[in-house]
Amino acid sequence: MNNVYRLVRICAQEFNTDPMKMQGKTRRQNVVFARHTAMSILRRDLHLSYYEIGFMFNRNHSSVIHGVKSVDAMHKVNKGFTIRFDSVYEKYLDEKYQF
Repeated sequence: MNNVYRLVRICAQEFNTDPMKMQGKTRRQNVVFARHTAMSILRRDLHLSYYEIGFMFNRNHSSVIHGVKSVDAMHKVNKGFTIRFDSVYEKYLDEKYQF
């Protein structure tokens, strides 16, 4: 399974949403958190460009920049979000390097 699809599935599960909704236009908080988390990990781990990430989520590059910055800001003020983000990242790495 592709790393991107794996990550989207993990984010959707953690934030109780559907992976397809993450590509939609909804602004529901759980969907936005899942989308931004996935964008941040894709940028950090796979070193994809903002344009490439935006293409995957039907967003423009500036929306991806905003999402990545939002995740960085949330880490500083919201311990609950940080715990969920770390959980997603650990699950992603476990599946990524699973043989």
